[in-house]
Amino acid sequence: MNRPLVRHLVSRRLAVAAAALTLGIGSVALAQPIGPGAGDPGDMVARMLQHAKARLNLDSSQQVAWGNAVAASKAAHDVIRANRQRVHDALQAELAKPQPDLGAVAALADDIAQQNRTQHINARNQWLTLYGALSPDQKTIVRDGIAQRLARLDAFRARMRERFHGPNG
Repeated sequence: MNRPLVRHLVSRRLAVAAAALTLGIGSVALAQPIGPGAGDPGDMVARMLQHAKARLNLDSSQQVAWGNAVAASKAAHDVIRANRQRVHDALQAELAKPQPDLGAVAALADDIAQQNRTQHINARNQWLTLYGALSPDQKTIVRDGIAQRLARLDAFRARMRERFHGPNG
């Protein structure tokens, strides 16, 4: 083979790989929560419960609910990680073919994104069940912690807006 043809084939394969990564892995990544709260108040409740556990002084039934929530979160994490690997493996298998079926990888990624979302919701609901079992005083601790985090997040966003967009934002 001559060198220009080899370069063309290599660059074409790299372009296909980049497109497949964008389609396949990108859609799975979108199924993952992003940052504090991730737009889902249930996620922020879970994070605040974990952060404030020592101050909550959970009773025995609340400890059981805590264990259920932790187990659901770990199970969801494991399934989501395995699903991400499935998409990666499917992408690698398609890229090994002379004409990869990127549509098949995208369809798999879409199915897995839905499965990941279901896992996420199940884990989040366990944390919300625990929150529902808290006393009013314990809920106040969680509420105040969430309010403080939101205030810090809002202040951070304002600083970034001012830094990148000027004082008139």
